[in-house]
Amino acid sequence: MAETWHLYLDESGRSNALSKWFVLGGVLLRADGELASLDLRAQLSSAMPGLRYPPHASECNMPAGRLVHTLLAERAGVGVPEAVRILCTPAEKALHELGTATARKVLDALDRSWVPEYDLLRVLNLELNARFPTEFASLKALVSQDQRGMCALLRSLGRQLKGHAFGVGAATRADWLAFDDDRTPGRASPSPYLSLLETTFERILSQLRSQTTVDCTVWTTVAVLDIERSGYPALPLTQREVGEAIARAVQFPFRRAEGLGDGSVRIVPRGVFRFDEHVPAGIVLADYVANRLRRAIRGTTRTGGWTALQKHARSTLTLPLEGASRAFDVPSSLPWLAADGEPRVAICEAFQGDQANEDGLTAGWERDQAQLWVRAANHWRQRGGGSA
Repeated sequence: MAETWHLYLDESGRSNALSKWFVLGGVLLRADGELASLDLRAQLSSAMPGLRYPPHASECNMPAGRLVHTLLAERAGVGVPEAVRILCTPAEKALHELGTATARKVLDALDRSWVPEYDLLRVLNLELNARFPTEFASLKALVSQDQRGMCALLRSLGRQLKGHAFGVGAATRADWLAFDDDRTPGRASPSPYLSLLETTFERILSQLRSQTTVDCTVWTTVAVLDIERSGYPALPLTQREVGEAIARAVQFPFRRAEGLGDGSVRIVPRGVFRFDEHVPAGIVLADYVANRLRRAIRGTTRTGGWTALQKHARSTLTLPLEGASRAFDVPSSLPWLAADGEPRVAICEAFQGDQANEDGLTAGWERDQAQLWVRAANHWRQRGGGSA
């Protein structure tokens, strides 16, 4: 029996921002010929009404950003529901009365039908909140309404796909970006983004690889972004680089393509897309999931760990972040979300038969998810895995 999966990925955060998380996240959906019939684009429009397609989570999850994008949509002829207009009209008046340099730049961009820069929207968010708290509260209520709509969409998607919908991805911190270790194949990556891409593919392969005869094809669609490669100027991600990341991930957890896996899982790059009006709706879902994952990670305390992260994510995503792996006969579910750096090395060491250095891992969700996979690797080895 063959299975068809669809993987959509986008990033959230900045790979060069100190003390902040950089996340590659998205959705993994099993849909044997069913995905096109779901009309995800129409569902997105219902979940976040009164916006042009595609809505960008990092901007529309800010109250000021939601206001600006609603005004741009209205000027572009997009139908804005009356309930949305009622919440935005007082804030629009406040924007004109604000009188700051930021407000003037935003209004100038609106006159030109341009989207203001992200950092400009962040400053406007602070200024509106400080000067017009009542109007700002109405915008916050609209953003909360959007988030409830997206949760309902993702929950409905999981039901329609009979539970075969997962939040997936990988994350790294600024202090891991210079990390270099030949114990794991992905560290040959010329950029943090490509390393996260490989880490995500490794996790998906590890989850889906089966000791049965089930064949899985994972069609992969990735959002384009400009990435730096070993000090060279930033250039757009290419489909070839996605294919190369897949080829390196296939080697996990060994340097050679041997041991775990029987080739039953194929990850196939379908395309890379810019975040514009032509982007597949799955990428818009991935953008939202990546944004929510990064916020969940930042909001999870060190003592909370993996359990707290899952709880936080469930309240904002309604998608599971772990699942029962078919390649490992272990009692607990295993995380779809991975952490790059030392946690990744610990898992690789365990699969290779080495003593994983768990003591060196900082407490938190990243150590917890690594420990779950280390236990799975040890159990797999005890059952004869990797002995061929």
